[in-house]
Amino acid sequence: MTQKEIIVLSGGGHKGVVKLTLKQAGTCAGSCSVDFRPHGARLYLVGDNIAEVELYDLNSTFEVPFSATNEVGCVVRSSSLTMFGGGLKRSDMLRRLDERAAKQKEEKLAKAPNSHDAQGEIDALGAIAADSFLKYDGNNFYYAVKPQLDEMFVCYPHDELLEDAVQNSKWVRIDGEDGYYVVGVLYDDKEPSFICYGVPERQKNASPPSELENMCVWLSVADEGVLGYWLIYQSAKTGEIIK
Repeated sequence: MTQKEIIVLSGGGHKGVVKLTLKQAGTCAGSCSVDFRPHGARLYLVGDNIAEVELYDLNSTFEVPFSATNEVGCVVRSSSLTMFGGGLKRSDMLRRLDERAAKQKEEKLAKAPNSHDAQGEIDALGAIAADSFLKYDGNNFYYAVKPQLDEMFVCYPHDELLEDAVQNSKWVRIDGEDGYYVVGVLYDDKEPSFICYGVPERQKNASPPSELENMCVWLSVADEGVLGYWLIYQSAKTGEIIK
């Protein structure tokens, strides 16, 4: 037996509709329609568990593990607005989302090394790209590394500066004690086209780090203390490094 729900979203001067089909197997198929371009926005389904869905267009479809014995609540979050819908209190949904985020952060920190250094992260970028390519044996590289990327985009903060600078992209910033690096996904319409890794540059007329010299390209981004980024681009289809 299946259960169908239609939930109206509102907030921040915007509206939306979520249509859900809850299945006995503990999965949920549905769609979300919003009246704005949901760049970087996410839909959270709140019930017996919490399911997270990335919204990629005005109309997004999905199927996720989710169940709800009683009421279902929905939250849409982006960098600029929050929308709510369903039969649960807004405060209860936000509390559960915050608790979930805190738990994920604790789990990530427990798995992380005790210390980081910026040069070590620079050295690691080429190895990340090469190692992931060597493990790829399917027809679409992006889906081979998607679990690792999804974990990064849950556990680390979005870099809105890069998302504004690079059209149809999403980025996270991964901080260490002495520096940081960025990871991004670029899209052609709805499909991933490139996976990117990059390190910031603060000095004028600088050359790329020797470890990345033969595989990176320069992206100029005006930010406080940062002139731009040295980026590695990998084809989302083949895993090949593109310069």
